[in-house]
Amino acid sequence: MEFSERCIQTLENEGFSSVSEQSCGADTLPQSFPAAAAALAMIVTDGSLTVAYGSTSQILKVGDRLDIPAHIPYSITSGASGHQLIFGEK
Repeated sequence: MEFSERCIQTLENEGFSSVSEQSCGADTLPQSFPAAAAALAMIVTDGSLTVAYGSTSQILKVGDRLDIPAHIPYSITSGASGHQLIFGEK
């Protein structure tokens, strides 16, 4: 089983009702997102990105996972080669 498929299965097994694969190129502008009503999980499957949420900023690389509690706004900035991640909402 491929890494991204294992990540999808992991999030589904943890009860994330919406799980998808997302990618952005290196030329993508930083993206900001409003506070979600649901908890979020991100697992990086390619590239890297920086996620800022609350008063925290974290660089994620392949294999890293980040969970963001509900009601926390966040922003994503792609790394030098872009990124691909598995994204789940609970």
